[in-house]
Amino acid sequence: MKSPCNRKLSLWLIILLAGFPQLSETIYSPALPAVTMSLQTNNYLVQWTLSIYFFGFALGVLIWGQASDHIGRRFAMLLGIIVYLFGSLLCLLSPSIIYLLIARMLQAFGASVGSVITQIMVREYFTATERGRVFSSVAVALSFAPAIGPVMGGVLSDYLGWRSNFLTLSVMALVILILSFCSLPETLNLNGNNKSKKISLSQVFKRLITDQHVIISACFISITNAFTFCFYAEGPFIFINHIGLSSRGYGLLGLFIAAAAILGGGAYRSLQKRWADEKIIYLGVLISFIGSVFMLSALAVHLVGKNNALISILAIMLPFMLISFGSFGLVIPIVLSKALVQYQDCLGRAGALFGLMYYLILSVLTWIMGWLHNHTLWPMPSYFLVLSFMMLIMFKISLKNREKRELCVLQTE
Repeated sequence: MKSPCNRKLSLWLIILLAGFPQLSETIYSPALPAVTMSLQTNNYLVQWTLSIYFFGFALGVLIWGQASDHIGRRFAMLLGIIVYLFGSLLCLLSPSIIYLLIARMLQAFGASVGSVITQIMVREYFTATERGRVFSSVAVALSFAPAIGPVMGGVLSDYLGWRSNFLTLSVMALVILILSFCSLPETLNLNGNNKSKKISLSQVFKRLITDQHVIISACFISITNAFTFCFYAEGPFIFINHIGLSSRGYGLLGLFIAAAAILGGGAYRSLQKRWADEKIIYLGVLISFIGSVFMLSALAVHLVGKNNALISILAIMLPFMLISFGSFGLVIPIVLSKALVQYQDCLGRAGALFGLMYYLILSVLTWIMGWLHNHTLWPMPSYFLVLSFMMLIMFKISLKNREKRELCVLQTE
């Protein structure tokens, strides 16, 4: 067996490690109404099992990223997967909603290693040119995994009950642990970035919090993920309760989103050869905004309801496919690749704090979706319009500030 330092970092392993945390978030989304009945609780607390996942995730991102500077990327990854496996088993055995909430937070704490360490390893292992292509594939996984989750979860919930979702995740965790142990390389010393131990967490934090590029990148990533996870938090109550789909039928809708993500990834790889990054980002943000407008407009003209399930589904899913195409397909690959280019001297700590930043924002955004839930169809489309408009505003601010910096440089010269 090769030494961990001499192994190649496989793209398929990267995709698997980046995707499993997203799958864990949405796989039991079709079972939310069943969980409410089984644990004799209310919709608000059950939706919190989705929101609390991000709080645990944000904490894990901070801990694992920093720890990996000391114990290595590989060992941190293996340890995190073990914690995730333990959390998944606790979810499986939870007797009440309180136990399930605690178990979900522990599961998320372990799962976060797949996000933060994978991104750090990609930034260390690949060149700047390669990173864009790799993160494009990762972006497809980040959209495809939560999209395929409800497909699996709907079938499992209908035939085996909601707890079977967590049994499936436990088996998946064991398989990923074995694959990572056998194949995952150690990337910590590849670029001499062990020097990052000399830079304190507070120093890195000060650099990040005053870097507008990093702040806007974190907001873009948070909002892009919020589209997906707010959809899966609110979706069951829209499609199952209002439109009348079964859990399995709702789960199959994830295939629409997966298709949009794959098409978006292909569009990015084609546009990357001809367009500047800023132009691609603007196109992605604009497409997401248009999708949000279409979704709210469809609701305003009464296209959604139990009278015609097919029209109702298309009226929501086609606009959401536009949102997914623009945000995950075009925006995320560039933002992930470029966010920390100035932090090669402290990637572990910078990656940890950056991940903490955007997952805390994401936690708040998903919590707001739960808070807005009022048993009607209006909250999600309205919220998506606000989020996509915020992305447009932030892009304009970022572009204007960049033009000012370039003008200052020219005047100095």
